Parts: sequence; structure tokens; C-alpha cells
Amino acid sequence: MRPCPRCGYHNPDESQFCSRCGAPLSGATLASSQVLPRKRGWVWVVGTGVGLVGAILFVLLHMRNPLAEPAWTTEAMVHAMQAGDLSGLETTLTPDRFKAFVRYFGEWKYRRVREIYDKMYRVGIRTWKDYRMKAEGLAAQGYERLHQRVMDLGREALQELPFEQKQPLLLDRQKLEVFLYREGHARLPPEERRRIPDIEAFRQRQDRQRFILQQMWTYLPEEDRSFLGSARTLSDEDTPEKMQLIDRIALQGLDDLEREDIGGVSRAELESPESFEFRYGRPVAADALSRLGRLVQVRMLRSGCVYPEASEAGSLFRRRRAGCTIIVSGSGGHYSVSLTLRRVRTRWLVADTEPPLWEVVAGQVRRDLDTQYQALVQQMERHRADWDRLRNTSDATEAGERLLQTLRTMLRNRREAQQLGHPTAPTEVGRLLRDLQHLQTQLRERRS
Repeated sequence: MRPCPRCGYHNPDESQFCSRCGAPLSGATLASSQVLPRKRGWVWVVGTGVGLVGAILFVLLHMRNPLAEPAWTTEAMVHAMQAGDLSGLETTLTPDRFKAFVRYFGEWKYRRVREIYDKMYRVGIRTWKDYRMKAEGLAAQGYERLHQRVMDLGREALQELPFEQKQPLLLDRQKLEVFLYREGHARLPPEERRRIPDIEAFRQRQDRQRFILQQMWTYLPEEDRSFLGSARTLSDEDTPEKMQLIDRIALQGLDDLEREDIGGVSRAELESPESFEFRYGRPVAADALSRLGRLVQVRMLRSGCVYPEASEAGSLFRRRRAGCTIIVSGSGGHYSVSLTLRRVRTRWLVADTEPPLWEVVAGQVRRDLDTQYQALVQQMERHRADWDRLRNTSDATEAGERLLQTLRTMLRNRREAQQLGHPTAPTEVGRLLRDLQHLQTQLRERRS
């Protein structure tokens, strides 16, 4: 047996190589010892080929990913802003940042709708209280009448008793009262008897409040029940039926703008501010972004994107954060917006901006609306002068209609600015509403 000098395995005497590890045994020829290295060469070739194919696939996939580099993501964001494409912008932002962007444009809608519904509640609850007090009063009267009816029926039963059975009751006041209530209750018609489930509590008037709460609906007149619709509208709790009644009552007192603001929005949606703002902020954000594309030029700063030092340690694959800069140029000059990007799996997404992206968009659109508003103010002043000059002539109605149309256009302008967080727009909206109402009253009086 020939021992292997490498692993110690005992091989047959005629063996030139170890049967276990393949090492040449002592005395093996040089040509024979070259067999195994040839096998390892094939493994090396196959491994190199697989690695090369993997590297090529990685490069191809990397090149096909439009957000694979911070600069590419920034370019895509610039293109989306310039094109006014909200969906395109969404692909370049992290989900949290996009949601915050959209919610900014829905915040005013949420505050406005809640304000209107709170106003409706204050108005409608007064009418509800009137119906509730009326129902309680009628039920309380019905309770007293029912007591009197039970007593009357009980006295009839007493009169029918023989003298020897009547005499002990007349001498004991408590026994007499118990007798009158029990016998009177027994003689009630079935529908009235069902209103008194416990005759003893009824006799002692312990069930008065329960009776009023349970029976007040039945004592209301038919026209009142038809208006209220359901007994649940009289509940102390804010049941859906009660809130619908309050809204139905108060809706009649809203002006046209208030009706427009809450159109299609239910009170229940206000219970989730985040989902409300995201749902109703999206169309406003899309409109604002579309306006932005017509107002400004957006470009990427060509100095490239940088990686913070803390993020540069190790290979490129360890980099998680980057910073890029875009330039926004408009009528108000140009300024830079710093982007902070974060790598999410294989994509780079914008995680933050300074200043906030919504301020960039809303600020530019507000300035454009202010420019339009100033031109409308000058137009309104000319039409008002015509109205004052022609008020007592046959052309007054035409001049008034022109002024009315201009005021409505100004109101729409300020309402759009109000949605974008304009600080003075709410005051201007209120003033324009008063001017519109006053002018409409004058025009109606003139036509009549």
C-alpha cells in the first residue's frame, strides 16, 4: 500500500495518484501530475464566464432603470415639473414625500369643508332641539294623560266591587292605589298597555324619563314625523340619521359658494383628514403643477450630484444618500432648490427638498394669480366707473352685467389663491362676496 503524502490515504501499490484527493504519489511522472490542474482550469473558465455574463446583465439592467442614478432621477423630476405631469413627479418622489406634497394642496379643502359642516351643525342643531323639545313635551303630556286614564279605569273597577270587598281598600290608601293602577292597567287596550311594561314602576312614576324617550316619537304629529323621517333623528347621540337631518336643515341656508365647496363631500369623510387631503388635494396639485410648467423654466444644475462623506465609505453599492440641485427660473427671478435623494432598492428617489417642493409650486402659481388679479382690479374699476355714470340711463343694465362678470372672475381668482394658501385671499373673498351680493340686489331692483 502506498500512503498519500497529502491526506495519508493508503492506495494500492500500482496507483500513481491518490484515490481520495488526487495528489501525485511519490514516484509519479511529471506528465501524469498535470491531469488535475487541467480540471481546475475548466472550472476557472466556467466561473469566469458566469461572472462576466452576470456583470453584463447587471450593466444592462442598470442602464434600463431610469432612476438608477441620482442625476437621472433629478432629470426625470425636472422633466415632470416642466411638463406639469403629476404622475411623472410621483415616480421620482418617495411615497411619504409625494403624499405630503399632495396633502398640502388638500389642506385648505379640508379646513373649508369642516368649517362649513360645523356651521351647518350649529344652525341645524337649533331646529333639531326645537323638534326634540316638542316631542318631549308631547310625550310628557301623554304620560300624565295615561296616568289619569289608568286611574279612571281603576275607579270603574272599584265601583263594580261589592261593599265588603271595597270597604278594606277605602280604609288603606296604599292598597287602594295599587288596586286602582293594576285594575286600570288590565282594562287598557292592548296598544296602550304595551306602553307600560312595569305597572309598579309606572305607579311610582319611576319610568317617566324612560317612557318619554321611548314614546316621544309616537306622540309627534304625522307631518313632523314625515319631516324628520326616523325616530333615530331624535336620539341624544349623533346618529347618521340625526346628522343627515341637521345637514338637510342647514343646507337651505348656505350660499352658492358654500354649496359648491361641500358638493359631493360627505361629513363622514372628515373623520380621516389624511385620506381626505390626499384625495381632494390631488386634482388641485395636478392643476397647480400644470400651471407651473407654463410659468417657469426648470433645469438641473450641471455641476452634478454629490454623495455626503458619511455615505461614501466603501463601494458605490453602500451609498444611500445623495444631493442634487435644480434651478427654477420665472418672472420673479431664479433660485435653486436643493434635493436630498435616498436609494430605495435599485432606484434613487427624492426624499426631501429645500425649500419644500409644494412651496415652490404654490408660490409661483400664487404670484401668477396676483398678477392676473391686479389686471382684473383695473378692469373692475373701469366697469364700476361706467356703472356709476350710467346707473340712471337705459345702458345701466349692460354696464352692471359687465361689472358683475368681472367681480365673479375676481372671486374665482381669489378662491384659487386661497386654495394655495394665499395669506390675504380669505379677506378679499369676503369683500368680493359682499360686493357681488350688493350689485346683484341693485340689478334685481332695476329689472323689477
